Amino acid sequence: MNAPTIRLTLVSQSPRRANLLALLNIPFDIVVARSSERWMGRSACKIAEENAARKLRAYISDGDPHRLLLAADTLIQVGHRFLGKPMGSESAARMLRILSGRWHKVITGLALSEDPQREILVSCVQTAVCFRRLDAADIAAYLRSGEWRGKAGGYAIQGRGADFVETINGSFSNVVGLPLELLARCLRHRWGHCQFL
Repeated sequence: MNAPTIRLTLVSQSPRRANLLALLNIPFDIVVARSSERWMGRSACKIAEENAARKLRAYISDGDPHRLLLAADTLIQVGHRFLGKPMGSESAARMLRILSGRWHKVITGLALSEDPQREILVSCVQTAVCFRRLDAADIAAYLRSGEWRGKAGGYAIQGRGADFVETINGSFSNVVGLPLELLARCLRHRWGHCQFL
C-alpha cells in the first residue's frame, strides 16, 4: 500500500526558520501569512502556541488537501516579563540591559495542521540561557551591527549575540527560532506514515 503524500509548508517570513527546517532534509515550501501577535495568556508557552496557531489560521488556503502547515512563534521570559521583537534600537537596548548578567527562558510554540480551521496540533519547548554581564560598549556595538532587528529579545545566538551567552541549557535551535528536536518528534509521531513531497 502506498504511503499518503503530503507537502510541508512553512508559514513564516523568517530565513532563520527556513534554514533550520532545511536541516531535517524534508522537502518544503514557504508561504507568508500576516497575523498579529498577542501577549495575553496564562503562560509563556500558551502565548507562543496561540501566536503560532494564529499564523496558521491566517493562511489563505490554495485548495491543496495534501498540505501540512507549520508555524512557530518565539518569545523570551525574564522573571514575569515577556520580551518579543524590539520595535527599534532603544527597545533593543532596553531588552539587552534586562538580559545582562541574568538567566532567561527562550520559549517557542509550534503549530502544525492540515486544516487550521478544524484542528491544530500545538506544542512548546523552553531553553534556559544565561547572559554574561554586558557593558554600555557591548550594547552600543551590537546595536550598530543591526543584528537585533526581528529577533526575540533583541539578539541572535547564531550570530554576534553568541558572545553574550555564558551558558545554555536545552535546544540551541529553539533559541534560533525553530526547535528541530520537538518538530522532528511531532512529525514522526503524527505524520511518520506519510511521504513528504
